[in-house]
Amino acid sequence: MFLISGLGNPGPRYARTRHNVGYEVIEHLHQRLNFPAFRSFKKGAVSRGAIGEHDVVLHRPSTFMNLSGESVAPTARYYRIPPERVLVVHDELDFDPGMVRIKSGGGAGGNNGLRSIIQHFDPGFIRVRVGVGKPPSGREGADHVLSAFHPDERPLIDEAIVVAGEALEAIVRHGSFAQAAKHLNKTQSAVSYAIAQFEEALGVACFDRSGHRARLTDAGRLILEEARGVLAGARRIDGLAHQ
Repeated sequence: MFLISGLGNPGPRYARTRHNVGYEVIEHLHQRLNFPAFRSFKKGAVSRGAIGEHDVVLHRPSTFMNLSGESVAPTARYYRIPPERVLVVHDELDFDPGMVRIKSGGGAGGNNGLRSIIQHFDPGFIRVRVGVGKPPSGREGADHVLSAFHPDERPLIDEAIVVAGEALEAIVRHGSFAQAAKHLNKTQSAVSYAIAQFEEALGVACFDRSGHRARLTDAGRLILEEARGVLAGARRIDGLAHQ
């Protein structure tokens, strides 16, 4: 059995803020996997289902971020889930918006939610870190994580939520972080090659046959922007393979 916990702050005031990206990943998985309705449990909410052959508990603490361990720890202990099968999704200030990285074990890294889980449970859980960007100059980190995403950042975050969900599913389906990482590493060269080919085609598409920059129609410009968006997503997925 696996526990997948998304961190955040409860209540509509904090919905879709940077600190609540973990909640959004859990909601995405809940809808995608068609799990049953959430029920209150151990200072949080849980929904139990399956991914492949493995039982899974989706979880979101109802505590504030800095008290996340008061919900994650008793939930994991109730279901007798070891730390290496506890997957925690959280925001990461050190990464650009939309970047997703996976890490096994470690410290809190300045995240109060992780600090609380380590204090009440164990540091050996898996972290799926979703980049939300550093605060601009002169702004406190605490204010930044409680702010909404800029409209230009929102598409990157929406894509990252999907990528994070895919990473979580990969870990569960392969039975462990180590096996999922091994699988991702096998796909790295193929994905990197595809990205390189796509980049070359995209560059060529910007020029006409005489080597001058092409004058794009509005439709062509939209297609080019869509292609660049797909390429950005592929780069982020390829980044997972390097972990």
